[in-house]
Amino acid sequence: MIRIVYGKRIQAASHKGAVDMKRIRFCGTGGQGVLLDGIIMANAFVMDNKFACQTASYGSQVRGMITTADVIADDDLFDFPGFDEADILVAFSQEAYDNYARKITKNGLIFYDATLVTLSLDEKSHNHRIPANKMALEQFKSEMMSNMIMLGFVWQKWNFVPKKILVEAIKENVSNKYIDINSEALNCGIDFSS
Repeated sequence: MIRIVYGKRIQAASHKGAVDMKRIRFCGTGGQGVLLDGIIMANAFVMDNKFACQTASYGSQVRGMITTADVIADDDLFDFPGFDEADILVAFSQEAYDNYARKITKNGLIFYDATLVTLSLDEKSHNHRIPANKMALEQFKSEMMSNMIMLGFVWQKWNFVPKKILVEAIKENVSNKYIDINSEALNCGIDFSS
Protein backbone atom coordinates (compact mmCIF):
# COMPACT_ATOMS: atom_id res chain seq x y z
CA MET A 1 0.00 0.00 0.00
CA ILE A 2 1.35 3.41 -0.91
CA ARG A 3 -0.07 6.51 0.70
CA ILE A 4 1.48 9.62 -0.76
CA VAL A 5 0.98 12.83 1.13
CA TYR A 6 2.96 15.66 -0.39
CA GLY A 7 3.02 18.90 1.50
CA LYS A 8 2.84 22.34 -0.01
CA ARG A 9 5.81 24.64 0.19
CA ILE A 10 4.92 28.02 1.59
CA GLN A 11 7.10 31.01 2.35
CA ALA A 12 6.23 31.13 6.05
CA ALA A 13 8.96 29.95 8.40
CA SER A 14 8.60 26.37 9.52
CA HIS A 15 10.06 24.27 12.31
CA LYS A 16 13.71 24.98 13.16
CA GLY A 17 14.85 25.41 9.60
CA ALA A 18 15.78 22.90 6.96
CA VAL A 19 15.25 19.17 7.13
CA ASP A 20 17.63 16.97 5.17
CA MET A 21 15.83 14.06 3.59
CA LYS A 22 14.98 11.56 6.31
CA ARG A 23 13.97 7.96 5.74
CA ILE A 24 12.17 6.43 8.71
CA ARG A 25 11.06 2.79 8.94
CA PHE A 26 8.59 1.67 11.61
CA CYS A 27 8.55 -2.13 11.81
CA GLY A 28 6.77 -4.61 14.00
CA THR A 29 4.05 -7.19 13.98
CA GLY A 30 0.58 -6.58 12.57
CA GLY A 31 -1.71 -5.13 15.23
CA GLN A 32 0.99 -3.13 17.06
CA GLY A 33 0.04 0.24 15.56
CA VAL A 34 3.06 0.44 13.26
CA LEU A 35 1.03 1.74 10.32
CA LEU A 36 -0.72 4.37 12.42
CA ASP A 37 2.62 5.74 13.66
CA GLY A 38 3.84 6.04 10.06
CA ILE A 39 0.67 7.78 8.94
CA ILE A 40 0.77 10.21 11.87
CA MET A 41 4.45 11.04 11.31
CA ALA A 42 3.99 11.63 7.57
CA ASN A 43 0.98 13.85 8.19
CA ALA A 44 2.88 15.78 10.87
CA PHE A 45 5.66 16.50 8.38
CA VAL A 46 3.11 17.73 5.83
CA MET A 47 1.47 19.95 8.47
CA ASP A 48 4.96 21.36 9.09
CA ASN A 49 5.21 22.30 5.40
CA LYS A 50 7.55 19.49 4.39
CA PHE A 51 7.12 17.05 1.54
CA ALA A 52 6.36 13.59 2.88
CA CYS A 53 5.38 10.14 1.71
CA GLN A 54 4.27 7.11 3.69
CA THR A 55 4.23 3.57 2.34
CA ALA A 56 3.21 0.38 4.09
CA SER A 57 3.94 -3.29 3.73
CA TYR A 58 2.09 -6.09 5.49
CA GLY A 59 1.04 -9.65 4.87
CA SER A 60 -2.43 -10.84 3.98
CA GLN A 61 -2.85 -11.99 7.59
CA VAL A 62 -2.89 -8.47 9.05
CA ARG A 63 -2.30 -9.48 12.68
CA GLY A 64 0.87 -11.36 13.53
CA MET A 65 2.96 -10.84 10.39
CA ILE A 66 5.84 -8.38 9.89
CA THR A 67 4.47 -4.95 9.11
CA THR A 68 6.36 -1.85 8.01
CA ALA A 69 5.47 1.77 7.57
CA ASP A 70 8.12 3.78 5.74
CA VAL A 71 8.16 7.56 5.84
CA ILE A 72 10.25 9.89 3.72
CA ALA A 73 10.35 13.61 4.52
CA ASP A 74 12.28 16.43 2.93
CA ASP A 75 12.18 20.17 2.37
CA ASP A 76 12.34 19.51 -1.36
CA LEU A 77 10.17 17.42 -3.62
CA PHE A 78 11.60 13.94 -4.09
CA ASP A 79 10.95 11.59 -6.96
CA PHE A 80 10.65 8.08 -5.50
CA PRO A 81 8.57 6.92 -2.51
CA GLY A 82 10.83 4.06 -1.43
CA PHE A 83 14.25 3.31 0.03
CA ASP A 84 16.49 0.39 0.93
CA GLU A 85 18.24 1.81 4.00
CA ALA A 86 16.56 3.82 6.73
CA ASP A 87 18.12 6.71 8.62
CA ILE A 88 15.91 5.83 11.57
CA LEU A 89 14.55 2.39 12.42
CA VAL A 90 11.75 2.07 14.98
CA ALA A 91 11.38 -1.60 15.97
CA PHE A 92 8.37 -2.97 17.85
CA SER A 93 9.13 -6.72 17.61
CA GLN A 94 12.15 -9.02 17.55
CA GLU A 95 11.28 -10.60 14.21
CA ALA A 96 10.89 -7.22 12.51
CA TYR A 97 14.07 -5.92 14.13
CA ASP A 98 16.02 -8.99 12.98
CA ASN A 99 14.69 -8.45 9.45
CA TYR A 100 15.52 -4.71 9.17
CA ALA A 101 18.35 -3.90 11.62
CA ARG A 102 21.06 -4.29 8.98
CA LYS A 103 19.14 -2.08 6.55
CA ILE A 104 20.01 1.26 8.12
CA THR A 105 22.47 3.94 7.02
CA LYS A 106 25.98 4.10 8.49
CA ASN A 107 24.98 6.67 11.12
CA GLY A 108 21.43 5.41 11.42
CA LEU A 109 19.54 5.39 14.68
CA ILE A 110 17.54 2.52 16.14
CA PHE A 111 14.63 3.12 18.48
CA TYR A 112 13.26 -0.08 19.95
CA ASP A 113 10.82 -1.51 22.46
CA ALA A 114 13.10 -2.98 25.12
CA THR A 115 10.25 -5.17 26.37
CA LEU A 116 10.10 -7.10 23.10
CA VAL A 117 13.43 -6.54 21.31
CA THR A 118 16.96 -7.56 22.28
CA LEU A 119 19.87 -5.98 20.43
CA SER A 120 23.30 -7.47 19.94
CA LEU A 121 26.25 -5.74 21.62
CA ASP A 122 27.73 -4.30 18.41
CA GLU A 123 24.61 -2.20 17.82
CA LYS A 124 24.24 -0.63 21.25
CA SER A 125 25.98 2.67 20.37
CA HIS A 126 23.36 3.80 17.84
CA ASN A 127 20.15 3.11 19.67
CA HIS A 128 17.52 4.40 22.04
CA ARG A 129 15.48 1.96 24.12
CA ILE A 130 12.16 2.28 25.87
CA PRO A 131 10.04 -0.45 27.46
CA ALA A 132 6.98 0.80 25.56
CA ASN A 133 4.98 -2.42 25.79
CA LYS A 134 5.56 -2.74 29.54
CA MET A 135 4.69 0.93 30.09
CA ALA A 136 1.46 0.53 28.09
CA LEU A 137 0.43 -2.48 30.18
CA GLU A 138 1.24 -0.73 33.45
CA GLN A 139 -0.32 2.66 32.63
CA PHE A 140 -3.18 1.72 30.32
CA LYS A 141 -3.75 -1.98 31.08
CA SER A 142 -3.35 -2.63 27.35
CA GLU A 143 -0.49 -3.07 24.90
CA MET A 144 -2.41 -1.00 22.36
CA MET A 145 -0.90 2.28 23.53
CA SER A 146 2.71 1.15 23.06
CA ASN A 147 2.85 2.66 19.56
CA MET A 148 1.94 6.14 20.85
CA ILE A 149 4.42 5.77 23.71
CA MET A 150 7.08 4.91 21.12
CA LEU A 151 6.09 7.83 18.88
CA GLY A 152 6.42 10.19 21.85
CA PHE A 153 9.83 8.72 22.68
CA VAL A 154 11.02 9.17 19.08
CA TRP A 155 9.79 12.78 19.21
CA GLN A 156 11.62 13.36 22.52
CA LYS A 157 14.94 12.20 21.04
CA TRP A 158 14.43 13.64 17.55
CA ASN A 159 12.20 16.70 17.71
CA PHE A 160 11.01 16.28 14.10
CA VAL A 161 8.07 18.74 14.23
CA PRO A 162 6.69 21.07 16.90
CA LYS A 163 4.76 19.08 19.50
CA LYS A 164 1.50 20.92 18.76
CA ILE A 165 1.71 19.75 15.14
CA LEU A 166 2.30 16.15 16.21
CA VAL A 167 -0.74 16.32 18.52
CA GLU A 168 -2.79 17.80 15.67
CA ALA A 169 -1.72 14.94 13.38
CA ILE A 170 -2.88 12.46 16.02
CA LYS A 171 -6.25 14.22 16.22
CA GLU A 172 -6.64 13.96 12.45
CA ASN A 173 -5.88 10.24 12.35
CA VAL A 174 -7.44 8.83 15.51
CA SER A 175 -11.13 8.47 16.34
CA ASN A 176 -12.39 11.29 18.59
CA LYS A 177 -13.11 8.94 21.48
CA TYR A 178 -9.44 7.82 21.55
CA ILE A 179 -7.71 11.20 21.20
CA ASP A 180 -7.25 11.74 24.95
CA ILE A 181 -5.77 8.31 25.68
CA ASN A 182 -3.48 8.53 22.64
CA SER A 183 -2.29 11.98 23.72
CA GLU A 184 -1.67 10.67 27.23
CA ALA A 185 0.35 7.76 25.82
CA LEU A 186 2.32 10.14 23.59
CA ASN A 187 3.23 12.17 26.68
CA CYS A 188 4.36 9.00 28.50
CA GLY A 189 6.90 8.46 25.75
CA ILE A 190 7.97 12.09 25.76
CA ASP A 191 8.43 12.08 29.53
CA PHE A 192 10.44 8.84 29.58
CA SER A 193 14.14 9.34 30.30
CA SER A 194 16.49 6.60 29.21
